[in-house]
Amino acid sequence: MTALTSYWPDNKRVDTCIMTEAESLSGSLLMAVHEPMRLIKRQHTTGKEARTDEQALFEFLMAHNRPIPITGAAGVGKSHIIRWLGAKLKRLHNADKFKTIYIPKSSSIARVLELITEGLEGEVYDEIRRSIDGISQTIDVQHIAEHLALKLRLALGEEFEQVCADIESGREVKPEDVHRFECVYQHAQGLQALLQDSHLTKHFTRPGACLYNIAERLYLGVKDDQGFEQDYQMFAHDFEIQMEVAAAAHDAQTYIQNEQLLTEPDAREKAAWTINQVLYKACGKTIEELLRISPTSVQQVVRSIRQQLLADDKDNTLVILIEDFTTTSAIQKEFIECLLEEEEYHGEQRLCPLKSVIAVTEGFAGYLHVRDGILGRTGYEWLIESASQNESETLERIFDFCGRYLNAARHGAQQLESNFGGAGMEHSGLAIWHDGEVQESEFRSRLDAFGYSRQRYPLFPFNRLALEQLARQHCVAHGQLIFHPRSILHYLLRTPLKEGYGAYLDGQFPPEKWDGPICNPAIASQLNVLSEQGRAKKLAAVWGGNPSSMAALTEALSLGVCEEFGLAEMCQVLGDAPQPTVTTGGKGQAEIKEQPNPETKEKVKTEIETVTNEEQAPEVPVELISWRSKLDNWYQGTAGLQQQDAAQLRKWICDGLNAVIDWGHHLCRPKPLGSSKLPAGRIHLPVKTGNTGAPVLDLTVSGAFAKYGEQWVNAFYAMATYHHYGKSWDFPGGANDYLYYHNFFDSVSPQVVDHLIALEREELGAVASKLLQGAGFLGAEGANSSIRLKRLNALLFEAQEKPEHELLGELDSRWEQVIERRKSLRGELLRLTAAKKTGAEPYAIDGTLVAEALKQPAAAEPDVMDKVLKELPAIRNELQPVASELHDLFAGDRTAIAEASAQIKDVLALAVKADVVRPFDMTKTLKSTLRRWESDERVEVVKQLSRLQLPEDNPVRLMQELVTVDAAQFEVIREFLLQFSNFESATSLHLKNKIKQQGGGEIEQAQQDVFAQLDEIGSQLQQLEELN
Repeated sequence: MTALTSYWPDNKRVDTCIMTEAESLSGSLLMAVHEPMRLIKRQHTTGKEARTDEQALFEFLMAHNRPIPITGAAGVGKSHIIRWLGAKLKRLHNADKFKTIYIPKSSSIARVLELITEGLEGEVYDEIRRSIDGISQTIDVQHIAEHLALKLRLALGEEFEQVCADIESGREVKPEDVHRFECVYQHAQGLQALLQDSHLTKHFTRPGACLYNIAERLYLGVKDDQGFEQDYQMFAHDFEIQMEVAAAAHDAQTYIQNEQLLTEPDAREKAAWTINQVLYKACGKTIEELLRISPTSVQQVVRSIRQQLLADDKDNTLVILIEDFTTTSAIQKEFIECLLEEEEYHGEQRLCPLKSVIAVTEGFAGYLHVRDGILGRTGYEWLIESASQNESETLERIFDFCGRYLNAARHGAQQLESNFGGAGMEHSGLAIWHDGEVQESEFRSRLDAFGYSRQRYPLFPFNRLALEQLARQHCVAHGQLIFHPRSILHYLLRTPLKEGYGAYLDGQFPPEKWDGPICNPAIASQLNVLSEQGRAKKLAAVWGGNPSSMAALTEALSLGVCEEFGLAEMCQVLGDAPQPTVTTGGKGQAEIKEQPNPETKEKVKTEIETVTNEEQAPEVPVELISWRSKLDNWYQGTAGLQQQDAAQLRKWICDGLNAVIDWGHHLCRPKPLGSSKLPAGRIHLPVKTGNTGAPVLDLTVSGAFAKYGEQWVNAFYAMATYHHYGKSWDFPGGANDYLYYHNFFDSVSPQVVDHLIALEREELGAVASKLLQGAGFLGAEGANSSIRLKRLNALLFEAQEKPEHELLGELDSRWEQVIERRKSLRGELLRLTAAKKTGAEPYAIDGTLVAEALKQPAAAEPDVMDKVLKELPAIRNELQPVASELHDLFAGDRTAIAEASAQIKDVLALAVKADVVRPFDMTKTLKSTLRRWESDERVEVVKQLSRLQLPEDNPVRLMQELVTVDAAQFEVIREFLLQFSNFESATSLHLKNKIKQQGGGEIEQAQQDVFAQLDEIGSQLQQLEELN
């Protein structure tokens, strides 16, 4: 039941009273919610710092007629203090003597000039206004951005020339100039090339890009309704130009490559710094040429105003309050000069006094150009302190700030105007808003349950823990909690109040998907029994402070909070335990002890009774406490998982998967997870670097960690406990951890099994094809068959002894290598496709799977079979001429081979008789070779060689033929054919020469006899071919 509805400001009050930008605040609201600032006053020359407050700043402003710079990070309240100073001036007794010009941060350069000349009459003012009015309202921002790029290019060139001149002058370089010289000399010309290139210029000037945004602000001012910073400078990330580089000009590409602009963050930082040094010059030239606004005219206007104010009343003072120095970037040099102009000239007062305050965001390059000039006159710089060494004090400031804004919103804008309409009223005068009916009812205890700020402002609908949780999410810089008003207003107040109002009225606040941290898994798992577990977890995470135990949650979360948000079941969980003391804040104020509501004393559900009483739980080892904290912080997004912890977690997951998956049922047995083949990095963890390769288990799928992270983190913690206790579940809470552990692996193991089987079987095609090649090499029957069963048998062909004869080429040395490789491949085939019980031999193979794998393209992975295949063409080329010649002569006919031997003997005898044998020693050699040629063994080899096909397009068939050839016998046959060929050609040539020299006779007759014998041999061979 919602009883505190009146304390929740409706959306209209939130819109009018809780705004992120100080310039939007009315004077009354500003005074009502003003947060006293903590300032540091820094002396320019000595750097000495002293903590001070805003009143001291106001007094300094009243005593000095110099520009006062206030610096601080974006969003810390610079604009607010500028507005507060203006409000203070208006409440002075002589406020009418101060002519205050306030320049909001949203102002364009034209608007700055309008504000300065507002309400003033005279030709100088009219000329300025005519220039502003003459600006085309249809001017294209894109055109301004492109013109700005041009002026930047020119300014960079001038800056480079100036640096070169300074270097060449030989003067001593000051330490503060070293960085400038280095950056400008290294980057200025390259940046000119970038801005000269049309493709790259578009990167910087397209809508939404850096130069476009700067041009838009020059012309139109800030349009961001949330008020976040619209930067007036360039940053390193603006130079992420990978997509445009390919089309860039040569000079631009050379600069990018030489300076490693795409890969080195430091190079991009220096490039951005270099441009920012000349950006204000380029902006000034742009507004002067395109918007026709002369920076020097600003000086004339301010001087004229001061002259007129002095003429009107010698006690008049001009005050210029600049909410953001970037609004004057285009005219900053001239503007600062007019702020520094003295009122007296040669002892005569010619101008009225001028006081000014300038708010500057830390690191703004434009300010650095004029900083020394300002501080040389003013002497001091004022810094807004956003972080405190005492974190608890920072939290108290945040609570007070929120309480003040909530109180103002409950009053409403109209009441505030009534309260602060007159001078002299301060924020302390605003009464605490209360609903009398609630105060007098039993629901007062609920309001107390949400707590108060130190000024006694009710924090409802938040409590201190809720605001702390949100602050730790949105108000942290460099790991430190900071007081950041803009973020507090936007993330802690405005957005939650507006988005949650409707859900609260419907009894559904906080909704499950409401902003804030994720509930600690140790708590979340125990809230799963509730019917509204999502809302309960959110309440525990935010309003309960997100503790790690139910006992801590009971101490932190008041029953009144649960009741107001309609979570009666959660009241039952917390109802029997001592309730927290609600801090009300303020010294000497009584603390309100929350008592359990009688309505929550109902019987506790059976499931909830099973919640463990942590107070009685045994002490948890330090190592496990550390793991619990790491995992919870990782899941909640408050801290990353360290690399060594992620590696250990991956190892545990690998061990668990290896243990729970029974590969005997899957016709596949992958290598163990965590091995060199499947490294642990392929377990991809959420939001964690170190994930490598294609994932075997992918826990990074979008939304999975948010959906299942609660169960996963408990499972990961169970892994830690399991291994801590020696891979045992025999420890307190072990039964629960056992369930988390196995539920996790039961849920993810199917994904791992499917992935690994698919991954492993990607190799099946290569394994099968290489096995088949090896089978052909070994002469297995069916290796070249088109019948699937025969090919499968060939794949599984057991290795046999090497043939007794020597193999051709390197094949002889490859035989043992092929046998060993086939043993390995055969094991892989069985591992990937065979059914096998643990400890037993494979008993079945998936033939269809293997047959399909053989259709896949052969893998290109180097292998002994690849070496064999590479050697085949050379061996074939060596064998093919001999085989072709034998085929032409004999075609494998044994009788023809015998007859050819006889005829060769006859020819040799005739040649010897005629003494025409050439070379002279060939007779003995041929006779010896013929004796070996005529053996039965040699005849069979000749017959075999003459029948070889030696196909080039069928490696398996080619291997089968080549391994049948006796290398030694082949060499004898090749040698004989070569010898006989030499004998025939040399003898024939000798006979021809001899006939020419001697004519007829016995020589001619012998020649004819020889040729006749050769012709007869040819005729017989032709007859044999016809018979075949």
